[in-house]
Amino acid sequence: MNHTSDVGHPDLVWIEMDRDRSATAFSPRRARIVHRFTRPLRKEAVVVELFPPPWIVLPFPHRVRYVVLQYDFQDQEALSKTFSEGDSYAEILELRHLEVVGKEALTARDIRRLGFAGIYPWPKPTPDEMRKLVRREASP
Repeated sequence: MNHTSDVGHPDLVWIEMDRDRSATAFSPRRARIVHRFTRPLRKEAVVVELFPPPWIVLPFPHRVRYVVLQYDFQDQEALSKTFSEGDSYAEILELRHLEVVGKEALTARDIRRLGFAGIYPWPKPTPDEMRKLVRREASP
């Protein structure tokens, strides 16, 4: 994937789940973009591989290694907004079948909803860096 960004590595993102009940099962994580679906269920869908958390609490929870970031047609949100403005907001879906990675189409049978999350470039920009990105995008 080729993204352009002044912040961090273009294929790495930081994911922070909303503070609803799904947040307890998903700690903030760094992830690597590994696949973009050409025929997503909605406007845009990409697969990211999650890096392991910095520490593990026993008993071992259900491990999620790959998730789909899905963006809806009704929003202005998109993965490109992550790199241009410093953040985006996506639905997080767990892959039920790893064989989906590399295919063109995503189907409802391939995923399970986990929640919603803020998506940031890696390393996550500071609030000052995010303001600079937004000002740069707003200027002609």
